[in-house]
Amino acid sequence: MIYRPNRTHFSYVVKQIIKFIKNVWVFGVIALTTGIKSPLFLGFIAILVLSIIFIIIEWRKTIFYIKDNILVLEKGVISTSKQEVPFDKINTIDSSQSLIDRIFKVYTLKVDTGSVIAKKSEFLVIVKKERLDELKNSIIDKDNKTSPNLSIDKDKEAEVSEEVRFNKDTEEHLVNRRVITSKEIFKYALTKSKIFWAIGGFFALTNGLDDILRYFDLKIFNSVVNYINLNSIQSKSVFIIILAFIILSIFVYMIIVVASVIFEMIRLNNFTVETYKDKISISYGLFTKKQYSFKLNKVYGIRFKQTLLQQFMNIGVLELITVGYGDEKDEKAILYPIIDEKSKEDFLKTVLPDMIFEGEIVNPPKSSFIAFILKGIIIPVIILVPIDIFLKIVPNNVKLSVILIVLVLSFIASLLNYKNTSLGTSKNVLIASSGGLSKVTTIIREEAVQSITKKQGIFQNRVKVCSYKIDLYSNKLGDVINVKYINQSLYNKIQENLKF
Repeated sequence: MIYRPNRTHFSYVVKQIIKFIKNVWVFGVIALTTGIKSPLFLGFIAILVLSIIFIIIEWRKTIFYIKDNILVLEKGVISTSKQEVPFDKINTIDSSQSLIDRIFKVYTLKVDTGSVIAKKSEFLVIVKKERLDELKNSIIDKDNKTSPNLSIDKDKEAEVSEEVRFNKDTEEHLVNRRVITSKEIFKYALTKSKIFWAIGGFFALTNGLDDILRYFDLKIFNSVVNYINLNSIQSKSVFIIILAFIILSIFVYMIIVVASVIFEMIRLNNFTVETYKDKISISYGLFTKKQYSFKLNKVYGIRFKQTLLQQFMNIGVLELITVGYGDEKDEKAILYPIIDEKSKEDFLKTVLPDMIFEGEIVNPPKSSFIAFILKGIIIPVIILVPIDIFLKIVPNNVKLSVILIVLVLSFIASLLNYKNTSLGTSKNVLIASSGGLSKVTTIIREEAVQSITKKQGIFQNRVKVCSYKIDLYSNKLGDVINVKYINQSLYNKIQENLKF
């Protein structure tokens, strides 16, 4: 029946109304305070009613169907538009189920072609499970080259045959199925980067305490000034202050870990990866269920990301580099939220054997070690010295403690960056690695490399190294890999292997 015009599910209307109310509720509350019969409130009600009518008309005017292996979406009230997405241009099929979707027992289907200009899904509809499977089968089934006739009998016959083909593919072509355990999700939550959690938690805590203290006609700053004895701090040694900072950091980290574990357990609940003959299917989520599929020939590379803890534990997050997914808010093409090196290599051998790197990996020469360290330390020094000079209110021993902590962390990050940096090229694959406290290793196919630029400063010229800038073909503008202080002779070899 998808070869005839279909409407997206009525839950679309409910979602749009909720979205509209969410955007204007403040104005509604202000209008209500003026009185139910006031012109302002009556005007708000009129706008609300007209908006609901417009949403319903928009829903009625939106239809989708399949014609000659092309997804067609027609919509518009005042001005109409017609979107056509050929099957062979589709990179990603993503289905999700929000709380509202689960109430109505429907799914939101998104189809992406990887258009950087679009910056969002080219095709988005809300459908029942049967229609979802029918759409997925029609897109994935490459043998389905012609649309059936529009007779009822032919439609039913097509539905049955497509369902049989889908079940057959599922049974025969399933290569591997892996469910991420709760223990693995816990390990991921424990080791993932939490800098943004810490910053957000700090401001949330500060604002919350400020609201509480404001009730008692107090302020956090005044409370801190009254209860902290600056003379007592000035009398403490630098060692004691650093020790106190470490203990406080551990305490804050433990609180953030608890929140992170709860959040990730809900978000990544029942994270399942299924690999088939020609695609990868991923599903997860407790309250908001997500499911998305990638065609293997549309996967241009992988990224293996590791925080500092993950580097020591030899584990990391494995992401796919593809076009069409990850171009919207909060979208990440995560393949495995946590995986070790051996499992990563096994996955490549089984699913993406053409991405196994067999060439020579080049590391920065020892002569560039000083450059890594100096570059990592000079910038913090430039920032900290003026602060130390002009910030008179802070005791000197506190400022010295902060400077020492920052410099030690900068040195460790620079040392790790030197150790982690590498670049290699083989016949059809390029591998690049860099990063200190956060390491990223990228394995990329030849066709995904848009350009390679080498830059060489005065110091680099003396030691015969250069910095490489690799532009990638992906859904993000400016997706670039930067690798510094690698032997300049590798540039010609990369050009030869990648046929530039």
